[in-house]
Amino acid sequence: MAIDSVRPISFHALLLLHSHFSDYCFTSFGTYAPNSTYQFNLNILLSKITSSPNVHYGFYNLSYGRSPDTVNAIGLCRADVTPTTCRNCIRNSTTATHSCYNYSTAISIHDECLLFYSGYFIFGLVPTLDFTIYNRSVRENIKNWDEYKLVVNGLLGSLSGKAASGDFRRKFAAGNTEAGSSGRKIYGVVQCMPDLDDSECRNCLDGAIPKIPECCNGSVRGQGF
Repeated sequence: MAIDSVRPISFHALLLLHSHFSDYCFTSFGTYAPNSTYQFNLNILLSKITSSPNVHYGFYNLSYGRSPDTVNAIGLCRADVTPTTCRNCIRNSTTATHSCYNYSTAISIHDECLLFYSGYFIFGLVPTLDFTIYNRSVRENIKNWDEYKLVVNGLLGSLSGKAASGDFRRKFAAGNTEAGSSGRKIYGVVQCMPDLDDSECRNCLDGAIPKIPECCNGSVRGQGF
């Protein structure tokens, strides 16, 4: 999927349980030529990430090459997955180089991880990008959505504070609650890049949570990034 954006890039994650993966291409950040130095650097960098035995708490941030062909990459795994699952997910995420061939900036989003690469500097940036992706489940809909929505927002809001207070290793929180009269169990997961500070993480999540109804109205599951 192509995304047109020219603002600085950073990542935030707001995750509800949902199995899905997608590759997204940023069209306004330029392209690279086949067999170019940038492509060579990109392949080397992704090889280094996928072969690294060090998971670093599920967070990778590496650069390779010299300007103007430097490639930067971030990999983030959900904090509740095993190191093996994390490495396998990051490895599978390199499909973005095929889905977004010739685009210098792309992101691959899976249920357990994401991989983001760009020729732009992407480490520790305040999340000001107008880039938000939401995926909704089409398998089951909620009839009492208004009640369900309030419970979801309350759960995710409480988890946001816990995630933001995490340290440089992880900014992650997971929990569950019941949806009022229906008694349905609702599970929520929120996570930020650990290189964001507490306020940046909280502001990012607080901005994303209210947008869930815009994409996932009536849906039992959804994701936002």
